[in-house]
Amino acid sequence: MKHVHWLMQQPGNLVNSLVATFILQKILLDDTGLAYICQTYERFSHVAMILGKMVLQLSKEPSARLLKHVVRCYLRLSDNL
Repeated sequence: MKHVHWLMQQPGNLVNSLVATFILQKILLDDTGLAYICQTYERFSHVAMILGKMVLQLSKEPSARLLKHVVRCYLRLSDNL
């Protein structure tokens, strides 16, 4: 997760953000990955913080592809019961 976070934080680099968000989305799509991230408050809040920063980045540099992946990550997080 550290590497995904690092990739997402590279300002102005849309490709890094897309790749990192896609990786996060794939982790979340796996039931084990979703359970792992939602297992503790720290993990969940860290992922939520990263996604929130991505939304802020999107407000400055719009990208439909990146928005699609971010929304899918949020949607998958909402599946956790």
